[in-house]
Amino acid sequence: MDSGEYGFFAINRANGQSQIKVVMPIFIMHRLYRLGQAYSLRHLRDLSSELKLVIPGKDALQLARKLRQLIELTNDNELREYVEELVDQIDSQELLTILSIAVSTGQYHDERK
Repeated sequence: MDSGEYGFFAINRANGQSQIKVVMPIFIMHRLYRLGQAYSLRHLRDLSSELKLVIPGKDALQLARKLRQLIELTNDNELREYVEELVDQIDSQELLTILSIAVSTGQYHDERK
């Protein structure tokens, strides 16, 4: 898997528990970015190309709630497939065990010469 073709959300957990990584194609990461801008969704509206970001654990439930609203609003099955996996992983954790969610978007755009 070429890391340039994928982005990810990595859930960092407390007490030495292993990280949970949800990998998404960059076109899905780009779609989340654009939808975040369109609907002014915190954390998503900042997911520009080649970004690395850390979302605090205290914001994890809010992120999951906003992602659920987004997939209902857009009725996009392709987006739903990837986003539901992330939401399910967040929801399956006890809130206090999520330290942060690291995000790497991948590169959306080819560099122009």
